[in-house]
Amino acid sequence: MFKENRKSIMNVNYFNDYDLFDEALLNEDTIHVWLLDIRKYNGNFLRLSNVLTAEERYRMSRFIHEGDRRRFLVGHSMLRILLSRYLQNSPENILLSTNEYGKLFLPKSDVFFNISHSENMVMLAFVRKMQIGVDIEKIKYLNDYLQIAKNCFLPEESRRIYSYANEDNSMECFYKIWTIKEAYVKACGDGLSKSLKSFVILEDGTVKDYSNDIVYNYYTKQKCGYIYSVVTV
Repeated sequence: MFKENRKSIMNVNYFNDYDLFDEALLNEDTIHVWLLDIRKYNGNFLRLSNVLTAEERYRMSRFIHEGDRRRFLVGHSMLRILLSRYLQNSPENILLSTNEYGKLFLPKSDVFFNISHSENMVMLAFVRKMQIGVDIEKIKYLNDYLQIAKNCFLPEESRRIYSYANEDNSMECFYKIWTIKEAYVKACGDGLSKSLKSFVILEDGTVKDYSNDIVYNYYTKQKCGYIYSVVTV
């Protein structure tokens, strides 16, 4: 018998920047997921930059490619803006820390969050009293996705991908498993130190971790050519 995590059912609400509000209520049984298209921010870069700290602006300046700078700017400025709504504090006064693996968190707060980006999309998710991880990927054709699955996934996960006769469905299954695995590793906060083969993605909406004998929930969705996944622990 596997143990279940302490919250088996969560309400997952999806938003974009048009849903911004002055005050946000984040209940304990709710996950807020924000999907942001960086192409919509062409005229707002200076305003968004003013939300960042000096250290964040320096980190942004070190990116060579303009697209990487834009993703960082939109992701981290909107992170601060949204946290300011949840915490009722000004964006620039929010203090963020990182753990030893580089995961951002709010010290002495019960609000947890995570961030991911791919191509033109940035994904942010927020929850109370639970660790959370997210991953978003643009679905692109990969010549070697079956080999990647064989090398990185468990045999039962690879067999699920191989079982599809249609290549599009097979690759979609690959991306789904990949994003859930990335989200789970980020939720655990262990970075690359956690093996992708130490836990299995089940089709019933759960992740079974062999290292602690606990089952966790995942949430995954596909939209506009992207697959994005959320895991809480």
